[in-house]
Amino acid sequence: MSDLRVLSDRVKAAIKTALAMVLAYGVALSMDWDHADWAGFSVALCTLSTVGESLNKGLLRLSGTFLGSLGAVTLIALFPQDRWLFLIGMSIFTGFCTYMMLGTSRWYFWYVAGFSLPLIALSGGANPLNDFRTIVTRFEETALGVVSYTVVWLLVWPTSAREALEDAVRRLAAAHRQLAAHSSRRQS
Repeated sequence: MSDLRVLSDRVKAAIKTALAMVLAYGVALSMDWDHADWAGFSVALCTLSTVGESLNKGLLRLSGTFLGSLGAVTLIALFPQDRWLFLIGMSIFTGFCTYMMLGTSRWYFWYVAGFSLPLIALSGGANPLNDFRTIVTRFEETALGVVSYTVVWLLVWPTSAREALEDAVRRLAAAHRQLAAHSSRRQS
């Protein structure tokens, strides 16, 4: 019976992820955005075992993309005609993000910011108008993926971790009682 329930939860998770993917692609394609796959990647890369973890990862991805986009716009504005200074600035930013990944629980934010800047800044081509359009589209589609995932997972077969939390608290309390009883017997 428990294997059937686990399988059922896995099937539900697969259906919800697929529905979020279809929603993200559908909206991106209906709005005629150039890279609908970016929205799909956001859905796929934010899928974790719980909604809270997924939402946290999605928000870290979105804020990292925002920082990388801001860095790309800044570098493009500062060095529009000097490719060496642009590449040096991009390397310094990526190195800084790599350094900031160490020793923090928010490493994914820095990871996304570090790879977003070169990805976004170099994908627009030589025309600065293409760069800005690419940056805006990347941010919009990342946000679309995160929002699609969150909406589907909160509305379709919503799940709660309350029961698992209460079970864990009960087990820890029982273990604590056993430890206290054992300790008091040794002292007597």
